[in-house]
Amino acid sequence: GESVYLFVGAVASKEASTAYVGAFGPSKLLTTKTDSTSEAFKPAKFRSDPSYKVYWYNYPNRSFGFASVSAVKLNAPDHCDETAETRLCWRMNGYGGYRAGSKSDLQDNKTWHK
Repeated sequence: GESVYLFVGAVASKEASTAYVGAFGPSKLLTTKTDSTSEAFKPAKFRSDPSYKVYWYNYPNRSFGFASVSAVKLNAPDHCDETAETRLCWRMNGYGGYRAGSKSDLQDNKTWHK
């Protein structure tokens, strides 16, 4: 529910002690499916909170992730360059992660971890 939160992030290696990029959100976002390839959503609990600047997407068979603005470009992963350093995208079609901040094309990378 909305009272349980999770951290979604990426680290540059298994040995990393801090996340390269990450965000907290209600656990419900894992089961909230989206169908827009251009707009991510802000969880209902935070819609009136201007300090919560995380927009999420969970497009089935494409990708899951977040950005600090609602604009996304989901061709499969998020290719939007606006605020690149605040984005994370995991491909959900059998490939690995696509982006961690401004680092992209990570789907075959064996060092970065979700």
